[in-house]
Amino acid sequence: MKNLLVILMFVGYCTIAHGQSPLSIKIDFTVDSISLEQALVQLSKDNNIGITFSNDIIPASYIVQLALENTSVKEVLNRLLESTELTYKTIEDQIVIYKKTPPQYTISGYVEDQESGEKLISANIYDPTSERGSTSNVYGFYSISLPRGATKLQFSYLGYQTIIKEIDLQENTDINISLEPSLTLSEVVVVAPQSTPTQRRIKLSSHQVYKDEVDYIPSLGGELDLIRVTHLLPGIQSGTDGAGGIHVRGGNVDQNLILLDGVPVYNPYHAIGLYSVFNTNAIRSAELIKGSFPARYGGRLSSILDVRTKEGNNKTYEAEASVGILASNIAIQGPIKKNKSSFLLSARRTHLDPWIKWFTKNMNKEVGKEGFSLYSFYDLTAKLNHSFSRKDQIFLSFYKGGDDYHEETQNRLTLGPDSYSDINAGNDINWGNTITAFRWNHLFSRKLFANTTLTYSKFEFKSLDFSAYSIFDVGTFSRDIDLIQYRSKIQDWAAKIDFEYIPVARHFIRFGVNAISHDFSPGVIGINEDNDLIDEVIQDGKVHELDKWINTSNIEAYEYAAYLEDDIKITKAFKANMGIYTSLFAVQGKEYFSVQPRVSASYLLTPSWTISASYSQSTQFLHLLTNSGLGLPNDLWIPSTANIKPQEAWQADAGLEFKLKKLFDIRIEGYYKKMNQLLTYQEGASFLADNNNTSVTSITPINWEQKVSVGEGQAYGAEFLIKRRKGKTTGWISYTLSWSDRKFEHVNFGERYPFKYDRRHLINLVAARQLKNNMILGINWTYGSGNPSTLPLNQYLYEPEDRFNYELTTIAVSYGKKNSYRMPAYHRLDLNITINSQNKRIEHIFNLGLYNVYNRKNPFFYRLKVDPTNGLRREIVKVTLLPILPSINYTARF
Repeated sequence: MKNLLVILMFVGYCTIAHGQSPLSIKIDFTVDSISLEQALVQLSKDNNIGITFSNDIIPASYIVQLALENTSVKEVLNRLLESTELTYKTIEDQIVIYKKTPPQYTISGYVEDQESGEKLISANIYDPTSERGSTSNVYGFYSISLPRGATKLQFSYLGYQTIIKEIDLQENTDINISLEPSLTLSEVVVVAPQSTPTQRRIKLSSHQVYKDEVDYIPSLGGELDLIRVTHLLPGIQSGTDGAGGIHVRGGNVDQNLILLDGVPVYNPYHAIGLYSVFNTNAIRSAELIKGSFPARYGGRLSSILDVRTKEGNNKTYEAEASVGILASNIAIQGPIKKNKSSFLLSARRTHLDPWIKWFTKNMNKEVGKEGFSLYSFYDLTAKLNHSFSRKDQIFLSFYKGGDDYHEETQNRLTLGPDSYSDINAGNDINWGNTITAFRWNHLFSRKLFANTTLTYSKFEFKSLDFSAYSIFDVGTFSRDIDLIQYRSKIQDWAAKIDFEYIPVARHFIRFGVNAISHDFSPGVIGINEDNDLIDEVIQDGKVHELDKWINTSNIEAYEYAAYLEDDIKITKAFKANMGIYTSLFAVQGKEYFSVQPRVSASYLLTPSWTISASYSQSTQFLHLLTNSGLGLPNDLWIPSTANIKPQEAWQADAGLEFKLKKLFDIRIEGYYKKMNQLLTYQEGASFLADNNNTSVTSITPINWEQKVSVGEGQAYGAEFLIKRRKGKTTGWISYTLSWSDRKFEHVNFGERYPFKYDRRHLINLVAARQLKNNMILGINWTYGSGNPSTLPLNQYLYEPEDRFNYELTTIAVSYGKKNSYRMPAYHRLDLNITINSQNKRIEHIFNLGLYNVYNRKNPFFYRLKVDPTNGLRREIVKVTLLPILPSINYTARF
């Protein structure tokens, strides 16, 4: 009878049919030293009572002895079950015996670094007895509900020693955990803790980027960079040598939601995309999500890069300074009030200005000109936080960074014996981000956590192009001055509140609302010698920026959103994440409402095999109009308007994950993405184009709307990743097979064409090898098949006046079909060695590397030549954007 469901149907039907409950029947009942199971069977048979129970829940060793007369069945059952974990209830005419649900209590608290007090994101909390698990949120808070009784709760985190906490759980309990780092000088290779199958969360199309990976991967100029690490992950495309930003699964560069402590960063790049704005010594964690988007994220179509910076050491003071070929940076952190409040200051700046000036000055001299160029960028990060109590913490963060470029040239052309021309030109370009955030964490209960955030974000680009042509001809003088001043600014004020609610162990519910006020300020002014504003431009022989913008209209827009998301553990093997993101965008009297469902699920086939799938819809209310493929900051951010609808996309993906011998993680994923309402310039159009007004040129919203074309795109492919997580050699190999195209009514004759970053094959190899206890060799190799490009087929030429001795000038070019030419394949090998040494007070880190050790040159541009015999001849100039570059970086940590 064991392991079977025992159902003994009642015999005294007539008695019960008259309305008497089986529990109230009076009986005589005697048993002498028999098992509980036998006693229940006897009770049912002797008294014609239907009793239902499962043998599995009856304690086999439990012996009963009882002698009762004229006693109700209810009292008999109470006496039989009084020392067990069993209870009963009636369902219709049956008595059902079942196991009591033990009372549950909640354990909650924070997981932090033992040495610095820094809260740890996504730390694992696991109870092997109940096989229940949880993870800490972005503020280190966790909550887990467990049955009453003794348990051994495990706390683990990558690179830290696991703690097992023995607990006799009899009430709701607060437990804060401090984990000790396991990395020491004698073991610099990270060893990842093994997670149990029930701990695994749905991570389809997601990659966690660890700071240690950033430290050991070869870097350009010795400058460690987070976004350049993402270039090495499957599904990520970029331009030559990483220029042009990241394009995720066939998406545009503006379709990436880049978050710094939860605040959007509109231009996360320095130097045309070669570097990011994230200073690595201030980064705490980063996660890249390419699909299977959780409902708590919204506003972009292709990816989320969620970067969290350090909160600051609240136990002791620390300092870190590094010097490299390209830049130097410093970070200082420490407690304001020990264990209560702390601060972090981090700053970085390039120091190549004198070398750039010297180099460009000599380059100009070689071509008979005077002049030079300057370029630099900087980043500044500051954070403060204070803990008032276990329930309340506040955080204040600030970021400001920017790029500055200046160029000036002077050139004299001899036109004749008594005539000459002076050409003076100058160019100033400045762009950057400013971000401020205030956050308040409040713990309503052990199961309900809230984070309220107020933010300000601004990206601004300004450029001033000035040229003066002065002609001296036989005593006469004439001057022609042209100036174009360009500005593009987007400014956001936002407020949001996010809740995390964990009612039971099987559910992790997130919900929240947010509101954003957008202010878009595009503008262009062009003036010449005859304009009344010329006196404001040239003062004391210097060129000045204008403060007025003629006929330029700011665009104000308001965005509101709400979301609901639930991580559900349906069974031990089957998990799902379901949610919905809703948004409303109000602009120019028009309202766009969007409902975006998100669902993903994973099933544990075996302890080593997991299969996952997801579907998500996204809407994006912002557009980026691009004049070039390099991701230059003069690209124009504009909103959806009354005439321009929001971008929309849906994506479906599926994947298989396999863990091999506890050493390798193997992931295979496939995806399909459909995008609508994409925006691009019509062929031949540009934001900077003249508006048929020679004295004053201004751009207003209606002008750019007339110059764009609306279309669609699609992307699909497969991704493969194998990653080794422990041992002396760590790293990964990734392969991407992908297709991506676009179709616009006024581009390429309305026909579908390959997207600029439609690379068919992409392979990345990344490895870190521990050579000695204090030495690591880093290697990465990249191979990419050629990306599509558009080359001209024909051109029309004219010859201007002879006296200026100009060469033939192109006035019209015929390009044929868009992106019909495929560039040759590209591959590159980089090497890096990191050496650590440490004394009692200072840790020294030397980073030596070679970037582009071997680089098959990828055609980066073309030129046209006119052959007198054969006519127009197109010549591909094979160059690479960057030559072989050594990198040297020294870091000292105090």
